[in-house]
Amino acid sequence: LRGGRTSRGAGAALRAYALHLAQDKSTTFAQNVDNFIACTLDSKETCPQVMMRNMRQFMSGMKNYLVKHGEREFEKEVEKERLKLKPTEFLNID
Repeated sequence: LRGGRTSRGAGAALRAYALHLAQDKSTTFAQNVDNFIACTLDSKETCPQVMMRNMRQFMSGMKNYLVKHGEREFEKEVEKERLKLKPTEFLNID
């Protein structure tokens, strides 16, 4: 989110919805999160830089998944949040 809104602005609702998806074990999103956590815990990797790189790649991939495939009501949530923005604000989720 850009343009001056705080974390309680439009981005907060999308973060909350993503957390909801992550807790609903019937979603592909939640299954991917759980799988990533399990694989990370099973990994023998000890280098913090590699672990952080892997986390960034995973988070970027999951964001792309939601933007392109919009699991459940994600697309509707994005549209609702865009409608709340002022003319000088934009929702940066791409």
